[in-house]
Amino acid sequence: MISARMGDTPLRSAEVKCFYQRGNISGLVFRQVNGDLVYHPGDILISGATVRVPSGSCSSAGGVAATGTTKGKGKYTITVNPGTYCVDVSPDPIAYHNKTVPQTVTVGSGDARTGVNFGYSQYLGLQ
Repeated sequence: MISARMGDTPLRSAEVKCFYQRGNISGLVFRQVNGDLVYHPGDILISGATVRVPSGSCSSAGGVAATGTTKGKGKYTITVNPGTYCVDVSPDPIAYHNKTVPQTVTVGSGDARTGVNFGYSQYLGLQ
């Protein structure tokens, strides 16, 4: 309820309600074939990887707001409240020599942030 006055005279009161819709963050976790850490058809999708979503940017991330697990096709979708998050895969699902760094993602009311992908590049012989 918001009340306002003009001098000693009360003005009309109004009730203000704020609504927001939760949003989604989604992407893939994959083992890279050519080493550029960008998903291409033919890259190997990793199921069972844990995707963590702490609140705040990656330079000042707070507590974990949500987590998710990649499904059989390496895809994950995590539902969050509007805000800024640091998206990362932890623990790393495979041995690697290079990987995508954590990504800061801002989600607005009802937003669907897609393509937040994480690639892992391996030396030959690492599995």
